[in-house]
Amino acid sequence: MSDVNEHRQPRSRSGPLSKPSKERIVTLVGIDLAKNSFHAYGVDAAGTTVFSKQLSRATFGPRFSKRPRTG
Repeated sequence: MSDVNEHRQPRSRSGPLSKPSKERIVTLVGIDLAKNSFHAYGVDAAGTTVFSKQLSRATFGPRFSKRPRTG
């Protein structure tokens, strides 16, 4: 997917997305919607998971409004 804008995001499997252990480029973000929470996944160009985070409805908006827009 060459038309996807790339964003730098720290690699994280748990905890806040802002605690970097290794810089990776997120090329795709997927969001699994549930009644009271969301699960967000970020992958790089190779399809490797960069982050996976469960967020409440209250924290989802503020967390993703800080990400750069993609198009």
